[in-house]
This record gives sequence, C-alpha cells and structure tokens, in this order.
Amino acid sequence: MTLEGAGIHFLGTGERLLCGDGTLASSGNMQLLDSNGDRRVDLSYAVSVFGFLFLGRPPPALGTRCIPIPGCPEESPRRCPNR
Repeated sequence: MTLEGAGIHFLGTGERLLCGDGTLASSGNMQLLDSNGDRRVDLSYAVSVFGFLFLGRPPPALGTRCIPIPGCPEESPRRCPNR
C-alpha cells in the first residue's frame, strides 16, 4: 500500500478510498472496511478490529487471510498480490 493509500485509512487524509470509484458506494471499499459484517461502516468496525487484535474476540467477517476483492488494487490491504 502506498503512503497516499494508507493516509485515508489511518491518518484521515487522502482524497479517496482505495477501491473502485474511491467512495463507500464501491463494493470493494465496503468489503475492506466492514470488518464486522453488518454492511455499514461506522465506529463499530474499529471496535471489532481492536477486539480481535487485543481481546481475543472473533476475527473480521471475511476472515484473516488475504482475499481477492474485485475493483481493488493489488497493493490494498487484504488483497493477495500476484493471484
């Protein structure tokens, strides 16, 4: 992932999300961000990820392995390069 691509996820900067047209309307962006599987992107997804990482809670809805996500660049998180 490039620094520019990471900025929108971690620093609140950047002009667009990584996949598709750069908006949440893109199904690829929703897949990347919706870690708890409720088809919404809000604070609960961050709570879900932190719970998994630090409290032994269930893994993200799509699991912990990289997966191909249509419309997302190869270097995006959770996407498998060269597959």
